[in-house]
Amino acid sequence: TLLPREIRRGKISLTEKLGNGAFGEVWKGVLDDEGNEYLVAVKTLLKETEESMQEMMQEAIIMAQIGQHPHCVGVVGAVSAGAPKLLVLTFCEHGSLQGHLQSLASAGKPLGEAERLRAAHDVALGMIHLGSKGVIHRDRAARNVLVDSRMRCKVADFGLSRGGAAGATAEGGEEVYYRAKK
Repeated sequence: TLLPREIRRGKISLTEKLGNGAFGEVWKGVLDDEGNEYLVAVKTLLKETEESMQEMMQEAIIMAQIGQHPHCVGVVGAVSAGAPKLLVLTFCEHGSLQGHLQSLASAGKPLGEAERLRAAHDVALGMIHLGSKGVIHRDRAARNVLVDSRMRCKVADFGLSRGGAAGATAEGGEEVYYRAKK
């Protein structure tokens, strides 16, 4: 099992809150990686319970198994020492596909057919990659697809993902499920 790289807390600066959900917040941040600084997204937990911390780390492990792919949000690493726990992800400048589409529609500039097909193709390629790694996403929605600076779509939010036919099994051979509360 691949594990996400451990990042020292002092190497991450949170710059702007991007959003929040039922379990945590997502921040725009800067990672200082051996003198090179770059933008990252950082997930934090609102309330650190044993269960919520375990779920966040399980999501990080799933993302490490998925690896880097142009159409999946990648894990950069995690801060598991101390509190709060942080999950450091690749940054997608335009946020969720759902928010991006709503913003374009309200500006009177909806996506054209070619852009819609490209977005669908990007998501399909991301899902194919997940399937090749034995991961079933289980929460496919425009809110769980992010749009990067090049306007490419990336599948995100692996909190409800689980191992599939090629996925992990526990002792005794039963399939291991990864489950979030909502």
